Parts: sequence; structure tokens; C-alpha cells
Amino acid sequence: MSGGASAAGPDLDEVVELTRDLVRIDTSNPPGRETPAARHLLAYMEEAGAECELAGPDPERLNLIARVRGSGEGPSLMLMGHTDVVPAPREGWSVDPFEGVIRDGRIYGRGVADMKGELAARAVAVARLARSGRIPAGDVVLVAESDEERNVS
Repeated sequence: MSGGASAAGPDLDEVVELTRDLVRIDTSNPPGRETPAARHLLAYMEEAGAECELAGPDPERLNLIARVRGSGEGPSLMLMGHTDVVPAPREGWSVDPFEGVIRDGRIYGRGVADMKGELAARAVAVARLARSGRIPAGDVVLVAESDEERNVS
């Protein structure tokens, strides 16, 4: 992330903080422990007013489905991202890969680029819609899936 978050506004600040929160949750796959990340996103999305559920066959690897209901007059839109990351051996890192360090206007950590930063941005966008009280023509759905790095749940 280039530039200062506060100069860019509250949405970017929220994306930065949510990205850092997600990076701090070690979801390395294997073994895959994505449920804490899904639960963190669940709390965030529920606070915003989205309808949420956790689903999946393995209680350690749950997926989040968060929805802002539309009027039914248009197509739905799904924004999707994965919560797992490939393992990050600590040697070779100048920072703890699970700390979410900000240095020189950038976030450093495992999953920032693939794909916790993108997932945070999508979550903030859907949360903003939920908070606005506006009703879209179709449902807007955020899916945070587990096990993308090895399989697709």
C-alpha cells in the first residue's frame, strides 16, 4: 500500500486495519486453520449489518458468506476471496510475516498481496453498502473461502 492511509480517507484506513487483522491470523495451508479469520470477518460484517453465516464440512476450515439483500429487481453480485495462505518460513523475512507491519507506507506480511488485502477491500466495500441502508437491485454477497491454496472448498 503506497501513501499514508489517513490522507486517503476512512475507507482506506479501514482496509489497512482489516488487512493487518487478517495477516495476524496464521492461516497457513497446510494445515489450514481458516476459521479464526472467517469468524473475525463474520463479526466485522455482522457489525455492519450484513446477513452472515459460516459454512463448510470442516469446523477448522469454515467459509464466510455475508449478504446484503437486494430488492430482487436485478442480478446478484458475488465478491470472493480466500483466507488461507501458503506457508511462510520466517527466515527470509525482514519482519514477522504474521504481524502486519507498516513500513514506509506499505503493509508487510503473509497474505497481504494474495489475498488478504484484496479480501479486506472487498469486505469494506460490502460493509459500507450494508451500513448505508441502501438496497441494491440484486444481492451483494461476500464469500471468504478456505483451502484455496491446495483445494477449493
